[in-house]
Amino acid sequence: MKLNNMLNNHCQEKLEILKTLYKFDSLHRFPSEDCQKVLEAKKNQSEDFMFELISYFSTIAGYSSWGKRALRWNIEQISTAEKLLEKSFFEAYPKFENLKQTVSEKNTPKLYNQLLLHDLMRLTLLDVISEMKASKQKQTVLVN
Repeated sequence: MKLNNMLNNHCQEKLEILKTLYKFDSLHRFPSEDCQKVLEAKKNQSEDFMFELISYFSTIAGYSSWGKRALRWNIEQISTAEKLLEKSFFEAYPKFENLKQTVSEKNTPKLYNQLLLHDLMRLTLLDVISEMKASKQKQTVLVN
């Protein structure tokens, strides 16, 4: 039982950090101007890029906003979140791979930082999800 409490405390700490990152993220506007620079540099006027990026950021922010309440997710919710968070933006949307090289700290600092922030949030969520899955699997084994 002690190990489970330690694991739970560890997850709670990470989830509190995620909630703080979520609040920090909400203070910043979507980097539309930087997105336009990326699209112009590649002569690609795809509105899809910004739409998909907003959707991707929103998914990560949504899961991050749960904070400690995420510890109450059932195994189905955990699996769904894991599937949605398993890939970085350019992995999840390979049709935009040609735009990746245009995103940089120098050329598109706001977009670059937003991608970094959301990747940090995504990877932290995946870490928490992994711990939650392991904990729930141990509980299932103990019950059976």
